[in-house]
Amino acid sequence: LTIEYCSFPFEQLLQLLSFTPNLHILKFQSISFNQNNFMLIQQNETFIYVSKINQVKSLDVRESCTLECIEMIMNLFPQIEYIKTGLNKKEIEPIGRFLFSKINKKIYKLLFLCISYTPKIYLKKLKTFIKLENLLDDYFIDLVDYNLCIWR
Repeated sequence: LTIEYCSFPFEQLLQLLSFTPNLHILKFQSISFNQNNFMLIQQNETFIYVSKINQVKSLDVRESCTLECIEMIMNLFPQIEYIKTGLNKKEIEPIGRFLFSKINKKIYKLLFLCISYTPKIYLKKLKTFIKLENLLDDYFIDLVDYNLCIWR
């Protein structure tokens, strides 16, 4: 499913997902939140229902996501294996720590992360960060057409 609308409201996305439990691939421009309280959103009945029934394995968000947005995505799509998105470059390390921590590796099934429009310098920074934090043992990281890709 590809949503071309520039600022699709998150509440409508939840409603749509509640009626499409067999959806495997989801692409959209950006997530628009009416409220900034991510904990309240995740306690919403529809959010909880969708997180239990959906089968989304591949997600492509064209605009940048924050750490809070990534956390919510991972909670909404526990079956996710592939994420492609932009990230605020200042949040690459906290997001990497969240996604690849030993605890979360057991919970989440993420195999591939692609960070769009990433300068080459972040390849070395992220490699060093992953090694220093001992986040991943068996992984491959590379820059492909300005997309920083991590496979585990």
